[in-house]
Amino acid sequence: MSAVASLQNYHDKNRNYSNSLMAFWPQHYNSTSKTWISYPDNLHYFFEMVGDVNWTRLERILEDLGFSDIALIMERLLSIRTGYLDAFLLPPDFDDTFANLGLGSLLSSLAEDLPQSYQQWRSQNTNISSIFDALKKFAYRPLSKDYAVNLIDDRTYVFLRFFLEKLQKDDQDIALVPTWVCYHDVSKHDMLCQSNERLNIFSLECQSI
Repeated sequence: MSAVASLQNYHDKNRNYSNSLMAFWPQHYNSTSKTWISYPDNLHYFFEMVGDVNWTRLERILEDLGFSDIALIMERLLSIRTGYLDAFLLPPDFDDTFANLGLGSLLSSLAEDLPQSYQQWRSQNTNISSIFDALKKFAYRPLSKDYAVNLIDDRTYVFLRFFLEKLQKDDQDIALVPTWVCYHDVSKHDMLCQSNERLNIFSLECQSI
């Protein structure tokens, strides 16, 4: 039951209504952006600890010992530290969202054996339709004329291009499950999607293809 209760911290808190949209990491409130952001405590702790160390002195010692190549690698890694932190700014995703829905289905079938866990899950997921509303809203629609929903990252497009070309030739339409509960058009969403825009990771949820 406690494991199910802990999942409450993974629900998307940026929406002003009860929802079952899930993030990969727990969300913490960011007073600067005034949004809830994914916050992997263990990884952030590591990078914060790295920032407190006097690496310049250590680099000089390594250079004096003839390990200038190691010092150079350290310098490069430290210079992109903020880039790694940006990579953790992930919006909710359909992978974890549907995993949570699957958990609810499993607990429903085991309700007699695990009644408390099932009731705990139900109390945390009072608006299941929020999943399907979001899916319809954010689905990847490659043949749409709306840039908010018809764009995808290069890697995914290369993977799908022949399939999409055939759909267009046959005058058919399609909607696919994206990875992120987020528009590609970042002007219509928030800083989490802006991070994805910079990293070019607007992709499909391949398990659903």
